[in-house]
Amino acid sequence: MIGIFIFAAFLQAVAHGCRPLYTPFFGWKSCSPNDKDIGSVCTFECNDTHYLRGSKERQCTQNHEWSGAPTECILKPECILPLHYLFEDKIQAECSAHRIVKLTEVCSFSCNEIFQLIGPNQLTCQLNGLLTDEKRGRQTYPSCHSVRNPCKNSSCPQLCRFVSGRAQCFCAEGFALTENGRTCSDIDECSIKNGGCDGVCHNTVGNFTCSCDEGYVPSEVDRYSCVDVDECKENNGGCVDICENFQGGYQCLCSEGYHVHPDGKSCIVLQCPPLLPPEHGDVYPPSCKDGTIQVKEKCIFTCLQGFRIAGQEVFTCNNNLKWDVKNDTQCLPETDAFIVCPEDITVELMPNETSAEIFLVAPKSNIEPILVRPDWISLDRVNFFPAKETKVMFYVEDSYNKAECNISVFVIDKEPPFPRLPRDPLRDRIRLAGAPSWTGRNRLQSTMWELPPL
Repeated sequence: MIGIFIFAAFLQAVAHGCRPLYTPFFGWKSCSPNDKDIGSVCTFECNDTHYLRGSKERQCTQNHEWSGAPTECILKPECILPLHYLFEDKIQAECSAHRIVKLTEVCSFSCNEIFQLIGPNQLTCQLNGLLTDEKRGRQTYPSCHSVRNPCKNSSCPQLCRFVSGRAQCFCAEGFALTENGRTCSDIDECSIKNGGCDGVCHNTVGNFTCSCDEGYVPSEVDRYSCVDVDECKENNGGCVDICENFQGGYQCLCSEGYHVHPDGKSCIVLQCPPLLPPEHGDVYPPSCKDGTIQVKEKCIFTCLQGFRIAGQEVFTCNNNLKWDVKNDTQCLPETDAFIVCPEDITVELMPNETSAEIFLVAPKSNIEPILVRPDWISLDRVNFFPAKETKVMFYVEDSYNKAECNISVFVIDKEPPFPRLPRDPLRDRIRLAGAPSWTGRNRLQSTMWELPPL
């Protein structure tokens, strides 16, 4: 029953198109989707070991027949190269090293020096299994015949070869034949694309060498290439912390919070310079004033008792080893300004002097600087006060308030205001009301001068 069913299907297919085409042995076919319908096309291919006989492409025609000839894959023939061509010294055959020549493969023949080729220089393996000269259409094997060697007495400087029946001069590798055809000159390989060297090219007579730049070593693959040396593989490149390799070199790096020492190998802590507190203030922690604060650490300004902070309080040590100063910081008084003067000063002039040297003691105040009037008086040096009362005013001021206080400086001259007079014998002494004597603030007292005895 099954056979009847298959045969019926075959007849139905034939009625609508062509009978099926079979895939050839040692090959394959590729057909249209409806490969049995009229107009469908099938193509055929053979394996490498076979060649195609028949039609490569066939089409289903209107008369329900496939166009072309039946297709089959035939084993490719092989040609046998005569044995003496493999071992003959004077002739060379370039095709197969094992005498077996594939279909359509071409064998080329040549003779060694001082021999001349007789016959075709190429033979092709044909379907009939014969190596044939395609120009003459027959199998004719070539041979080599000895000729006189013209290189024996040639004037070639280096090499001489027998070419086409005559001597021809050649130069060894690394040399080039000059225009006269009789001398050889050195080729500077380095002048042409650096000799192909990755690094430095060194020309020599008849040759050249390549060397590598620092950080590279010659490659084991060829004489031209250079490969990078990974210095970090050996002892971490000498780096204390991080070793980073790159083409032709390497560098030492440090972890966050450290930077590379001038020796290029070690790491030192990243520290900002000392941070000095404002006047009447302090800084916390105390190490901020020592220059031992590391990157990203913070310092805080504070003010002494009686003062309040104005401006930036917190400072951070940045990666560039500088403090992030945004604005100035001051410690301003929390209370009103005050100033307390010292006591009044009273001094006597030295003999024959007209002024006294006096160093003033600065008043106490919660504001600086302390200013003085009159302007010729200073707190930083000795002042020369004349023989009289000098009023001195001390004062301080800031943006918020002002304070002042005053003292008097008394310089007393006890020397007689007149030159010595002849003694009057009628009196033992005289009383002169003249130079005043200051015993206290605003109190005048007479002074007595006794005359010396006669």
